[in-house]
Amino acid sequence: MMFKRASFIVLLTGSMYAGAEPLTGEAELGFVQTGGNTETSNINAKLSLVKEDKNWKYEGKLTGLGSSSEDPETGEDNTTAEKYTAELKADRKLDERSFLYGLSTYEDDRFSGFDYQVTAGLGYGFKAIADDTRTLTLEVGPGYRDNAVEGADDEGEVTIRLGEKFDWKFSETAELNQYVI
Repeated sequence: MMFKRASFIVLLTGSMYAGAEPLTGEAELGFVQTGGNTETSNINAKLSLVKEDKNWKYEGKLTGLGSSSEDPETGEDNTTAEKYTAELKADRKLDERSFLYGLSTYEDDRFSGFDYQVTAGLGYGFKAIADDTRTLTLEVGPGYRDNAVEGADDEGEVTIRLGEKFDWKFSETAELNQYVI
């Protein structure tokens, strides 16, 4: 628990020095409900915020996912998926293409066997492609994850983070975003 608070405070404190640059963001909300032999409903939500200035880029992301289906015999709703995540990331720009980053994530997945998982890491990022319409960013770095196991002692482990982000704006109204982490 101490690790979770410390990593969150470090990134939150860093974001206070962002200056007066504008805040940009994206929000997503999806809902699907099906009927027939089985009644199911799925909902997902995502909020991403970015603040960038000359030397720093700050990113925050919140996501939620839920799914349920109706038991055909009892008519009761059964939750089949429930997951929440939060991520804070701060990039210190070294030049036009490279940066160092600090990252903290929190994940609470009701069906994972963990009460929660918290990760903190540091690393290096490089923009392999950076033109007017396309950007390919690669990231690598070590980290540490605290796994709060349901009904057992917490487990800690060292991690390696490999990340890729590809953005392609192929028209004024259409954009492709791909993230692999």
